[in-house]
Amino acid sequence: MLNLGITAFTHDSAAALVDDGEIVCAVEEERLSRVKHTGVWPARAIDECLRHRGARLRDVDTVAFYWDPWLTVRSRFGNSLRHSPRYLARLCGNGPEAAGRPVRGSVSALVNMMRLRNHLSSMYGDDARAVRIEYVPHHLAHAASAFLASPFERAAIWTVDGTGERDTSLLAAGTAEGIEVLQRTPYPHSLGVLYGALTQYLGFRVADEEWKVMALAAYGQPRHHESLSRLVRLRDDGTLRLDLDYFRFQYPGEPVWFSPRLVELLGPARAPAESPLAERFVDIAASLQQLTKEIALHAVRRLHAASPQENLTVAGGVALNASVNDFLVEHSPFKRIFIPPAPYDAGCAPGAALYIHQRRGGSRRVPMRHAYLGPVSGCDDIERALNESGLHYRRVPDICRCVARLLSEQKVVGWFQGRMEFGPRALGNRSILADPREQGMRDRVNEKVKFRERFRPFAPSVLAERFEQFFEGAPMSPFMLFLRDAKPEVRERIPAVLHVDGTARVQLVESSVNPRFHQLLTRFDELTGIPMLLNTSFNTAEEPIVCSPQDAIRSFLRSGLDALAMDDFLVSKADVAVSP
Repeated sequence: MLNLGITAFTHDSAAALVDDGEIVCAVEEERLSRVKHTGVWPARAIDECLRHRGARLRDVDTVAFYWDPWLTVRSRFGNSLRHSPRYLARLCGNGPEAAGRPVRGSVSALVNMMRLRNHLSSMYGDDARAVRIEYVPHHLAHAASAFLASPFERAAIWTVDGTGERDTSLLAAGTAEGIEVLQRTPYPHSLGVLYGALTQYLGFRVADEEWKVMALAAYGQPRHHESLSRLVRLRDDGTLRLDLDYFRFQYPGEPVWFSPRLVELLGPARAPAESPLAERFVDIAASLQQLTKEIALHAVRRLHAASPQENLTVAGGVALNASVNDFLVEHSPFKRIFIPPAPYDAGCAPGAALYIHQRRGGSRRVPMRHAYLGPVSGCDDIERALNESGLHYRRVPDICRCVARLLSEQKVVGWFQGRMEFGPRALGNRSILADPREQGMRDRVNEKVKFRERFRPFAPSVLAERFEQFFEGAPMSPFMLFLRDAKPEVRERIPAVLHVDGTARVQLVESSVNPRFHQLLTRFDELTGIPMLLNTSFNTAEEPIVCSPQDAIRSFLRSGLDALAMDDFLVSKADVAVSP
């Protein structure tokens, strides 16, 4: 059974192919179009999925879409009537949001969702006539992306993001029979929107820069926790209710998500010229993180009471919050937690396809052990791109040993290998790598390579078998989705990959999953005694992670990278400087 999952017309467009319960390909459109967070029809991503499998659209049993537009119309109609002037502007695309990202409730987005067969026909002609199309409600697609990709036969499921068609969160239970919804949180009451409104208040972009708030939180103290607690009321059923007097997101077409009442409560919002590291702002960020942890723990405790078992799976944009994930590991009643590598909307592409697979009787499930599900470039493709670039390069017999030596000499290297990762984290195939031993390396990579704020932290990729020598607690994830405390005695040895509070968002690297990256870490360990590297995504600010050799070469030339390793080929800036 071959199912194609699609997300489109909002943001983070993606496509994924599921073959008999196994995700065989998944790719975000932004990686191919080079437009970050694009919400367009993912034509390139769909083509890539079919090409990877050597399939045509006629070979696909079902196209599964991650959103039910008819459910959106029914569930939002009452709210639309209450705010009809603004809503009409939004429908016509004339509201303040028209110049920004696509709006889920707009006529253009909903009509495009309803015309999937037309979009497929424009690409594949007659092949699109017979294919079955299924619309999967948004939070069920999230739920399936977590539970059906997990190693658990049974699990509780928590999904949480900004909003779906009518729900902002689900409490559910997953079994071999399917996914049973236990409780819903209705729009407009949303933890994701609460976090987004405070992100905007702190001077960052909604649905794009929430991770900056997470980074700021480590610098502050939760001194505003009591004030922020006024914004939300937790209910006995595990849901929440926002005090909407503090918000304006619920008014269609409104570009500012918080109201003057929030400003009265917390003071003026951060202006562009103000430093985000000012004490008031970092304390608000820390308070928001503390409140988010309490809301999360409240939800999963109620979930455990309704579905008492050992396993929890989580999906939705809020699941990218590693600090909250770590808090649940330590304090929730669940013993094991699984979060997929792309818990945000792009992950709904494989989620929708997995949901249809199970609903149509597919019993086979293949747990996700890695996120290397995207395009791959062979040696011939890489060498052709290098020749076309005019760069001087050489082929190195032992690329891991060579790059490990460069890294030990404080060089920063672009690392391009194998299949591209699916999700927001570079996990050793499209990575920028550096030595974690020098505090100044973090500032150098932020300023000279990534061109981003100095307060932004970096994560370590560590040999799985050496994790316990450096970090507290149980090893958690190969997907960089959980924080771990570095042991006090090693913190001075790896300062470039630690947050100011001594935590790190750790990626575990196993030889059976990514043998070449594991070998590189091993070579670096042999040279330095440190079995880890600073690992960040191979891109610069406002650019998607590189996908092709051409993308990698452009990023290499534009940034402060010292060297570029693609497969067995090596390019160094020293050679570039002297080449004709």
